[in-house]
Amino acid sequence: MRTLFWDRLPDTRVAGTFWESHPPDYSLLDAQRVGALFQAAIRRPASPGRGSGGDGGSAKKQAAAVLDTRRATNIGIRMARLGAPWQEVPAAVQALDPSHLLSSADSIAAVAECAPKDDELQLLRSFLDGGGATQRLSDAERFAWELGGVSRLPARLRCLLFKHEAPGQVQDVVATLECHLAAQRELRTSTCFALVLRHALVLGNYLNHGNTRLGAASGFRLKNLNKLADTRSLDGKETLLTWIAGQLVAATPPLPLLAEQVPHVASPRLRVTVDEVAACLASLKDKLAAVKAELERSSSEAAANGGTDGSSGGGGGSGGGSGAALQAVAADLDRQLAGAEQLLQECREGFAATAAYFGESAAALSSEQELWGEVQRFVDAFSTAQRALVQQQEEEAARQRRQRSSVPSSAPKGSNGRLGGDLHPAAACNGSASSARQAANRTAAASQQGGQAAAPDPQPEVQRQQQQEGALPPPTAIARQLDFPSPDRLASGAPPAASSPAAPQLDMSPDTRRLQQLLLSADSGSDPDT
Repeated sequence: MRTLFWDRLPDTRVAGTFWESHPPDYSLLDAQRVGALFQAAIRRPASPGRGSGGDGGSAKKQAAAVLDTRRATNIGIRMARLGAPWQEVPAAVQALDPSHLLSSADSIAAVAECAPKDDELQLLRSFLDGGGATQRLSDAERFAWELGGVSRLPARLRCLLFKHEAPGQVQDVVATLECHLAAQRELRTSTCFALVLRHALVLGNYLNHGNTRLGAASGFRLKNLNKLADTRSLDGKETLLTWIAGQLVAATPPLPLLAEQVPHVASPRLRVTVDEVAACLASLKDKLAAVKAELERSSSEAAANGGTDGSSGGGGGSGGGSGAALQAVAADLDRQLAGAEQLLQECREGFAATAAYFGESAAALSSEQELWGEVQRFVDAFSTAQRALVQQQEEEAARQRRQRSSVPSSAPKGSNGRLGGDLHPAAACNGSASSARQAANRTAAASQQGGQAAAPDPQPEVQRQQQQEGALPPPTAIARQLDFPSPDRLASGAPPAASSPAAPQLDMSPDTRRLQQLLLSADSGSDPDT
């Protein structure tokens, strides 16, 4: 049967556990089916043609486990990350050749993790010296054995790793030093920062008036700038910092944000002190010196071995050349480090001059960060206050625009004199008809009272009112007053009054006759809607 490799629990540890209350129940086992499924493969004897002795095919399958199983597994995982044939890697390391086999820092780090320790190398050597064949070793063990044969393997790996890491480190050093130099220039030439200092000095002297120790100051230390945020107004709504920010925001022409005018002062690179940069430069110089020394030793060995690098171990490969590509990289890094050293000197001198420019003493400071840290905090707080004030101004301007747009304009008067324009035509007709009916009623009442004296002709007034309201067109045929019978007279059956000789009846047009009929029917009807 096949074997299940597990860790057997000792009998002394079974008591009181799950296994004590659940002993093996073999009634759950289908022995016939399990035996058919998990039967061990029958080994066939090796034929003479396939190799029955020596290091034949069957012997090659049975790899010897010289190293610890976990260690061999880890080496195999690192080998899979190389992305190159592992058989060629030892020779590339021996030749200090940063070719495609060792084209990244991760590849070199993986090779360094596969390098055997002294005790592991001793185990491998003992196995081989005892008659063991190299073919019986696993790939991980063979790789470790061949790496152990490379002379000065740790030093060579450090050289190759330096080739990949040093250029980026030098660039970071140069960028940090250039940031320090730019911050020094910005702080000395910033008009916004200078205006802040002037406002702060005036405010401080005003508040400290009469104080013999604090008043009448000619200047103050830059680290006191952050105290502007601690001094609040009487109502607690404003501080000296926000007041100065408001003055700068309201300036004409408007000033930029302080953080925009001094971007390198607000840069995170300024948090790296010059002393830390100097220490990094010193470390790079030491590593470069070690690389140069290893290159010289490698060249000497190559010359002594007739142009090839020697090997002091068991299976180390031999490589051609003495790291010509690495020598070119080292020469270029040497020039870059020299330029960085010059920047470092300029940075130290520039900081001393900047500190003296603002009345500070560079010698009295523990480091540049003691000054830059306070200035960075102030720049961040002051720029935040500026942004808040600018946002308030924009919101207020938007509110005023909305308020102006929401106020309604006065509506123009229409031709009828009413607010809001002309009335609907139907409403105009109703109004004119009502006016005409009222005028007719007044005429009939005047006729009923005796008719002795001629009543004043109301027609011109009614006609003018109707013309103004747009109910009737201007009269062309009717020039004199018409005598309409009153509703009371019609109801009593009395004959209509005789027309006055001065006001003879004229022939009425169809429109006028129709209007008279409508007025009479409206007055005499009982339906209020009519």
